[in-house]
Amino acid sequence: MFPIIVTLLLVNLSAGKIYDRCELANQLLSVHNFPESQLADWLCLIEGESSYNTGAISQPEYDGVRDYGLFQINSRYWCGPPNDINVCGINCLQLVDDDITDDIACVRKIYQVHGFDAWVAWRYKCKGRNLKKYIKGCSNIQWTSPVNVIDKLLSETEKSIQTIDGVPKSRSNKLSSQFASAALNEVANYLNNVLVTMKTYF
Repeated sequence: MFPIIVTLLLVNLSAGKIYDRCELANQLLSVHNFPESQLADWLCLIEGESSYNTGAISQPEYDGVRDYGLFQINSRYWCGPPNDINVCGINCLQLVDDDITDDIACVRKIYQVHGFDAWVAWRYKCKGRNLKKYIKGCSNIQWTSPVNVIDKLLSETEKSIQTIDGVPKSRSNKLSSQFASAALNEVANYLNNVLVTMKTYF
């Protein structure tokens, strides 16, 4: 967390939860209204900070300050004790249970001031990188932006191609499978072209 780089020692608390990446993606998007355009950044950040663990607590710094929870919120400024500033007005231990609503309320305040740069993990592991892998394969996400809808269709089409190509085939169905695979490849190429075009405008 900003501004001190710390070595993390992650601790599992009984009240915490380790999220599945796609489960968390869907919750951030549909429950907490995170922008679709930022979702991959948040997932990358969270993976780097806490490994999707809401019960994560960092190793203490020289003055006892730690980072807490899924987003590793720092106790020097944002929660308390030990500090008297406590910008988010929350006890740090409230950030390590399985309810991330209060974490996100605090995160919004942090982001409003510092953006993603507040988090060391984002600066060193996510910034300026292709983060598509963090949302790839998450079929449970209900996208609304046109680009993401097409991207999801493309991903599902590619999965269908892999499924057809990977199934053992008898002589009788080999030809039909080849036709199906070829047709899906055409669909995938079309969707990919649409996606490239749409990214120019959205």
